[in-house]
Amino acid sequence: GSSSFLTGVSCVPSLCVAIRGNGRIISSTDPSAGSAANWTSVDADGYTPLLDVSCTSTLCLAIDDRGDVLSSTDPGAGSHSSWGIEHIPDAEYLTAISCPSSALCATVDARGKVFISTDPARGAAASWSANDIDSSMLDGISCSTSLCAAIDDNGNVITTDDPSRGADATWAAREVDASVEFLTAVSCVSATFCMVGDSEGFGYTSDDPGDGAFSRWTRKPIDAPAGGGDLSGASCVAGGLCLAIDAGTEQVISTADANAGLAASWYRSRVFPPPLPLPEHEGDGVACASVNLCVAFDNRGRVAESRNPRRGRGARWRVERVDHPTLW
Repeated sequence: GSSSFLTGVSCVPSLCVAIRGNGRIISSTDPSAGSAANWTSVDADGYTPLLDVSCTSTLCLAIDDRGDVLSSTDPGAGSHSSWGIEHIPDAEYLTAISCPSSALCATVDARGKVFISTDPARGAAASWSANDIDSSMLDGISCSTSLCAAIDDNGNVITTDDPSRGADATWAAREVDASVEFLTAVSCVSATFCMVGDSEGFGYTSDDPGDGAFSRWTRKPIDAPAGGGDLSGASCVAGGLCLAIDAGTEQVISTADANAGLAASWYRSRVFPPPLPLPEHEGDGVACASVNLCVAFDNRGRVAESRNPRRGRGARWRVERVDHPTLW
C-alpha cells in the first residue's frame, strides 16, 4: 500500500537513510554498492507517516505528521539503531528538516514557523526555539552551517545567515519569481550557493543567498525546454553538482556546473526503467553525499544509485527495489 512508500532520503558518505510513510526507517552503510547494497529496516514511529529526514555522519533526524522529531545517534546500525521521539511544542504539521551538523538542525511547519536546535544530538532532551518567519506555509528548508534557506508557497525564499541564534536569528524574504505558483525544492551548499526548484520546471540559483532580501537569483528552465515539469526534490554538493527530480516522470535533471547560473548545462536522465510512476501517489526524491555518490528514489519502492552523477546523461545508475516485505 501507499503507506510503505519512501517519502524521503538523506545521504552522507558511507550512509544513506530513507524513510517510509508507515513509520519505518531503512538504511544502508554501503549505498554505493548499488544492487548489491544491504538495506535494513527498523520500526521507528509505529505506523505514523514520516515526512522528511536529514543526516550527518553521526546523527539523523526525521519528522512525522504529528509534529514529532525522531533522532538517532547510531543510524548506521540499521535494524539495531535506536530512535528517540520528541514532540516540538507549537509545531503544526512539520514539512521539512535540515541538519548540516550535529550542532544545528532546523525544521519548518505549515504555519510559517521555523524551529531550530543547537543540541539535536540530545534526542528527546534537545531544546528547540521557535521563530515566526512567514505568514504562508513553508514547504522546505536547507541549511549549511552558516546559512538556512526556507521556501514558501508564494515564491519566496526566506534566509538567515545566523541560524545558530535560534529565536534571535534574523530572517529576510526574497521573492524569486512573482509568477510561480509554488517553490517545491531547495538545497544550499554554503552561504554562497543555493538552488531552488519550482512546480513549473524552473531552477533558481544564487551565489549570494545570505544577502536575504537583496540576494540575486538566476532563473532557468531546467526541466523540459520551456519548463513545465514539477521539481519535487533537489540536492547540491560542493563542486558544482546539483540534481533535481521531476515528480511526473521521475527523471533526474542534473548539472555539474551549477555555479555558472544561466550558463549551466542541465541534462535529463531516465533513471528508473518502466513502468512509469504511479500517478495517484506522491513519493520521489534525490540526495547526494558527494560528487561521487547520489541516490534517487521513486514511488514504486525503487532506489537508484550513481557513482558518477557528474556525467549527466552519461551517468550510470543502478536500481534496486527496497519495498520487499522484509523491509516493511
